[in-house]
Amino acid sequence: MFGGYATNTTTVYLDYDPAADDVIPVFVAPKTCTIVSASAVSANGLAADGTNNYSLALRNIGAAGTATTAVAAAVGGTAGWVALVPRAFTISQTSNTLAAGDVLAIVYDEGGTGSFTSTQVQIDYVLGVS
Repeated sequence: MFGGYATNTTTVYLDYDPAADDVIPVFVAPKTCTIVSASAVSANGLAADGTNNYSLALRNIGAAGTATTAVAAAVGGTAGWVALVPRAFTISQTSNTLAAGDVLAIVYDEGGTGSFTSTQVQIDYVLGVS
């Protein structure tokens, strides 16, 4: 779809347990851009569990930090995590464009005592596309 545009990549490394649900700002759009793909990989496995789990989602929180636009649905959660195996986010094709100054955040949702030792999130985006 974006074959003629250069894809940029940024990675975010989380090496702590937020210990509760959290919204973690990770990227400020330098100009209008489109999120084209993203994935997350956990250093440790976490078995599928309806109580003890965690999920990650992507949200555009806007320039003021108050917006709640979902960019990608959650991965992980009750399905668990396999150590060192990337999980692809499903990017919303209707809300994957960020205006200059918008902030992209990782939404961390913890159930019970589910957590990770470290997790990396990769975000691929194209600048100047709206």
